[in-house]
Amino acid sequence: MKNKLFDIFSGFALTLPLAMLAGVVALGVDGDSGALFLAATGSTLLLAWPALSQFCHQGRQRGRRHTFRLRLIAGLLLLPPVASAVMFGMVRLPSGYAGGVCFLIMCVAGGTTVFLGWLGAAIVYAFGGREAQL
Repeated sequence: MKNKLFDIFSGFALTLPLAMLAGVVALGVDGDSGALFLAATGSTLLLAWPALSQFCHQGRQRGRRHTFRLRLIAGLLLLPPVASAVMFGMVRLPSGYAGGVCFLIMCVAGGTTVFLGWLGAAIVYAFGGREAQL
């Protein structure tokens, strides 16, 4: 049960920056369409989360544990800051108070994504060595 929870959390921590990137690309295509943003972000979350959780579960097979663990840690450390940087670089903020509110929402989304990714990397690093001994 513990390994399945780790796989689900790792899958979510990898899916969140990918969903953020999908939403930012959708805003880059059509900046005024909030429906396209929500559709891209939601569909990425719904489709990629189970797929990445299953990928994390399959990565713990006997011959591939060490390399998969290193790749997972690298992905969890690097993908969230890159997704946040792309978000801040591509999203055009409106002027006035609406721009300030959008900026705060972007800060919360970016910070949450980075925090969950780095927390996931710390968990995989801390408990990955014990899993190899089992």
